[in-house]
Amino acid sequence: MGRQRADKKSILLGVLVCLLVGALTVTPVIYVIIGSFNSQSLGQGFSFSLEGWSRLFASSATLESIWYSFVFAVRIPIALVIAFGIAWLLVRTDLPGRKFIETSLWVAFFLPALPVTIGWVLLANEDYGLLNSVVQMMLPWVEEGPFAINSVIGILWVHLTMSTIPIMVILLSPAFEQFDASFEEAAESSGARVGTTLRKVTLPLLAPAVFTAFIAGLIKSLEVFEVEQILGTPVGIGVYANRIFELVRLDPPAYMDAMAIGTLFLIVLLVAAIVYQIVLHKMQAQATLTGRGLRMNRKLRTRSLYVASALIITFISVGVFLPILTLLVGSFNKIFGFFFISSPWTTSHWERVLANPDFLSAAGNSMVIGIVASTLGTLLFALLAWLLVRSRMRGKAILNILVWMPWAIPGVLMSIAVLRIFLTVPGPNLLYGTLAPLIIVLIIKEMPLGTQMLRTAIMQVAPELEEGGQVSGARFRQVFFKITLPLIAPMLVTVFMLTFVTTLRDVGSVVFLAPPGTKNLPILMFEYANGGAMESGAVLGVIIAALALVLVSVAMRLGLRMNPHRDTRKARK
Repeated sequence: MGRQRADKKSILLGVLVCLLVGALTVTPVIYVIIGSFNSQSLGQGFSFSLEGWSRLFASSATLESIWYSFVFAVRIPIALVIAFGIAWLLVRTDLPGRKFIETSLWVAFFLPALPVTIGWVLLANEDYGLLNSVVQMMLPWVEEGPFAINSVIGILWVHLTMSTIPIMVILLSPAFEQFDASFEEAAESSGARVGTTLRKVTLPLLAPAVFTAFIAGLIKSLEVFEVEQILGTPVGIGVYANRIFELVRLDPPAYMDAMAIGTLFLIVLLVAAIVYQIVLHKMQAQATLTGRGLRMNRKLRTRSLYVASALIITFISVGVFLPILTLLVGSFNKIFGFFFISSPWTTSHWERVLANPDFLSAAGNSMVIGIVASTLGTLLFALLAWLLVRSRMRGKAILNILVWMPWAIPGVLMSIAVLRIFLTVPGPNLLYGTLAPLIIVLIIKEMPLGTQMLRTAIMQVAPELEEGGQVSGARFRQVFFKITLPLIAPMLVTVFMLTFVTTLRDVGSVVFLAPPGTKNLPILMFEYANGGAMESGAVLGVIIAALALVLVSVAMRLGLRMNPHRDTRKARK
């Protein structure tokens, strides 16, 4: 009888949790799909129609945006090759500057896209870019500079350096760390060269991890928005997210057409996400760990390793830190991008932005959004992580899929779906015009990463510590808040900080949810940059990038304390 009661409770808990998380992650998807077949305006009911889909395939602008979406996905295999090499060097060798490289890649991954993009406009704009100006000054016979950031190649470069390569290195490095080096050593002792060993031993055994990185990179590549909007729109280059943004801004908004495009890519992204989960499961079952114990012998430093380190550090410095440094200097340009005119410097842009009521309002909103979203989000992620790791509830596999679903929903689609919910659904519509929609959508978007990080932290806590509290008569709430959370406090702070960074870097997810009075700093910066006010955009970019760098630095320092070799499972001994 007691066991049946426990089973009923576990089933009920699983159903309730899945319904709650599903309401957050599945509802926006349903609204996008239904909206693609609804010809009525917002709040006017439902009328089935295929006009949105027919216009999708009849519009040359839409088809061109779809084409560019897949063209820019070509960076995935390029990044995968480079990231594989960097990850191998970081884990398998005593690479000089390893700590700096690892930290820089994490910084690049979390750094907001807009400040970096504006930095590249200053550096490589075809007309006034600093690099082109320097080349023309050094080579007077050169009429046109060689760099053009407002191009397919330029946009690919920004994505590769800013996000695609960093995220793939981050995904591949743990797989290398869990890979037994004795396999490679056996091949090398048989006379195989390093290249042969990588190709015939390492790569086949790490194929699941490599494919996972490929799928993850593909998913993230299809949700881009800001970079193409700033660099591509002026020259007629845009991906499907930019087309959705354009359709929704029409008067009246073409919601049906936008939803049809969104549904098409949701199908692609959700299929990719399902494949991602399947491959991830297989990767976890891959037998690259042996009963003899893990061997992690790093190769000694050689001259070639110093060369490799220099190349990687140069790549990171040019791709990540140079545009941020240029942005800082360029924010003091009297005329945006003109460094070599007479009297080129001024502080007037800083004075104007800092004194602008819009900035003060956006800064206040950013603080409120950041603190509330990070606090509520961290608590929610911790609870979900505990349920996935410790609880005996039914439906964990379904819950895991629901938690990861926001990763497959592009920010622009999430924004437009949540907008429809808060405009048309009784109850939530009372909150439109407040900060609540922005807070909710940012929590949803950060759910996969935050939950996974805390899930890893909870797995490092010995179950006996929580069980001891339960045996002493403590309720779940007391055990969770007084035992579990304090033991993973460093990772809680890390997730809080990184969620706060997300509120400073995510534009696509909130771009349609911020009417006047609720704009935050990223939206204000986007409006400046998209509207041509690059001087003001540069000032805001410096402020946002500085805040993000500080928060990421603190988060990384705290995160390092959650070392698996120091975890509380030692209490078992």
